[in-house]
Amino acid sequence: MGRWLVVVVMVTVSMAACGRGDGAIARDDDPETEMIEWFDIPVGDVTTMDAYAPPDADDLPVAVLLHGTLGDRTRMAPFAAALADGGTVVFVPSWPVIEELDYANRSTDVYFAQVEAVVCSLRAARREALAVGGDPGELTLIGFSGGGMVGATVSLVADPPWDGIDCDDGVAHAPARFIGIDGDYRGSYQWSGAMPTEFAPFAPLRIAVTNTPVIRLFAGLNDQNVNAYEAGELLDRALDAGADAELLISGAGHGEAVDPSTAIGRFVVDEVTAQMHGES
Repeated sequence: MGRWLVVVVMVTVSMAACGRGDGAIARDDDPETEMIEWFDIPVGDVTTMDAYAPPDADDLPVAVLLHGTLGDRTRMAPFAAALADGGTVVFVPSWPVIEELDYANRSTDVYFAQVEAVVCSLRAARREALAVGGDPGELTLIGFSGGGMVGATVSLVADPPWDGIDCDDGVAHAPARFIGIDGDYRGSYQWSGAMPTEFAPFAPLRIAVTNTPVIRLFAGLNDQNVNAYEAGELLDRALDAGADAELLISGAGHGEAVDPSTAIGRFVVDEVTAQMHGES
């Protein structure tokens, strides 16, 4: 397993309340509004995303937050709002989980659609960041579960090695940080076992590493969906590539760490916020 291991001590903290915005990319600095939200922001013709920011956001770090294989981006709204409440501009895109794609095709197109959505979302976040008070140069990618799998893959490459991604050409996608939470790094829930040849060019545990972001991984020993050992495998890969990487282990089950109403979820929000603000 990994060469760095930190045991998480869980502390109960209450979650801040969040308001609702008007769904458009336009600043709203109303001091009575606790949270500004934008919905269905187009990412070219590839996907759409939502955004969350404090009303007085100015030059804040930016995160792109990926949902898991089960559920869509709306499931990440409480976690995104909690991060925004701590001073981060958060973009939450949709990416196509395997059930949305053509399994009968059995080609690399199945996995290409996933990395394309994530690369384009990162580029779009950089393009839109200034409009919502974010710093486009301070970009973090956070991936939960299956989102951890595709997020790790995209984070480990400086330039997309897959031909055909032409959205926002000239805008760099590579994040400064990757944070994986309960990540399915072997792609088990993305049919990697049934399509090993097709998955190989997109596998975070096999892809050639050309970008070494700061990497922070969270895994739970009581996760019944994804074995925490997978995070250790990714940790070893990142350390071997020279990345600043750490793994934090808790006793949590799958998904608790992205639920800010739980103790571990609040802990992860605080740890991610501290990391993004250079306080950890």
